[in-house]
Amino acid sequence: MTAGMIPQATAASTGAQYGDSVSARRNREEARTEGVLNPQYPASYWQIAFSDDLGKESVVPLRVLERDVVLWRDSRGVVHCAGANCALLGANLGYGGEVVGDTIRCPFHAWRYGADGKVTHVPGIDGAAKTKACIPTYRVIERYGAIFLWNGPKQPDHELPDFLADEGIDEDAIVFEHVRYKVPFPAKWFAENLPDAAHFAGLHRLGSWGDTEVLSESDTRIEYVCHFYGRAPYVGWEDLKRSYLRGEMWGVSDAAGGDFHATTYGGGLHLIHLTASPPDLVESRSAVTARLPRATIALTEKLNGLSDSARLILSFTPVDVDSHIVYLTMIVPKIKSPALRLIGRPIVRSLLVRRNWFAIMQDTALMMYRQEPQRPAYNKFDRGLVKFRKFWDSRLLDRGLWAGDNIHSAGARANCPWPDAPTAAAVFDGATPGGAS
Repeated sequence: MTAGMIPQATAASTGAQYGDSVSARRNREEARTEGVLNPQYPASYWQIAFSDDLGKESVVPLRVLERDVVLWRDSRGVVHCAGANCALLGANLGYGGEVVGDTIRCPFHAWRYGADGKVTHVPGIDGAAKTKACIPTYRVIERYGAIFLWNGPKQPDHELPDFLADEGIDEDAIVFEHVRYKVPFPAKWFAENLPDAAHFAGLHRLGSWGDTEVLSESDTRIEYVCHFYGRAPYVGWEDLKRSYLRGEMWGVSDAAGGDFHATTYGGGLHLIHLTASPPDLVESRSAVTARLPRATIALTEKLNGLSDSARLILSFTPVDVDSHIVYLTMIVPKIKSPALRLIGRPIVRSLLVRRNWFAIMQDTALMMYRQEPQRPAYNKFDRGLVKFRKFWDSRLLDRGLWAGDNIHSAGARANCPWPDAPTAAAVFDGATPGGAS
């Protein structure tokens, strides 16, 4: 395990501990908070926690998008998010703060704030507080046993996708398996890897080469397929040993068996389809290393009659400039037999944690020492990457990033000028982000 990389896992949750039905949970999903947390990141939904991180009437401090915030859950189970610092002297509400009467109480001078961020009580003052001071609040939605924050204008230009409803999946037929990893490099670099099929072929050895086909794109989403051709060479025992040490036997790519389909929403949220059965290619990726994880997923889904693919919900959520958390939620068919469920669920979870940990380690070893030139030597296999970079930049609200710093924006590296005249200083006027020309 490398320094700075701490795998963390929480138990799967459907939110049942905070309500008795799906409809009750849906009624709680929309927390009435709003605001832009950091305009240097795309206007998008970003996962910031798992439901199990936040008990009823509790407070949790978080570092998200280079900003300090607090999550708190009221007596009804509704999640709220606010700026971390008290409006009086700046105490962090996440360290010693409490939920009192469906407000959050500052540990320093005991000021209390409501869900809208306004001061509701100051000790020693009867009735309404005699102050206009407030703390910023942010829109959050709880779904899939996870908590998502909207970083953008007051009215989002797209909804948090309801993947289960869109695909006609009964929530009672599945469970959510959760895992997260903190990694020491910028979030944008990892998000860009998803549409970079050439990287999957070269680094993760899905094939001898890869290409990305963009299926559709709009102001709010981009959909693409990563295609892989041929296979990486496995000649003898030394190659097999190297594959094991590199984690390729357990990589998330093994379950895909071939091409995979992905959709990015807003820039911060990604849905991945991993096909259980490989496509009809002349050569599969590897006759040795891909059989077990692929067969495990295929058998589970065959027994439950769910579908022919596994689904991953991903969010690469920045912590600071040089670090982020990879949040991963796998939508897994619920094993019908209680006995098999007791045995099978830990196995599925172990595969999920191990596969993705090895894949992330492979990327991290390279990402920490990257020095991308101002003018990358793109070729035709980088079309998907360039399109994704333009999409990401089109979702940014800070026009001061127009030139691109490769941490928050690609800018000139993907020929992404803003449609309006750039300014020397960052400007956010509350308008929806413009598209790249």
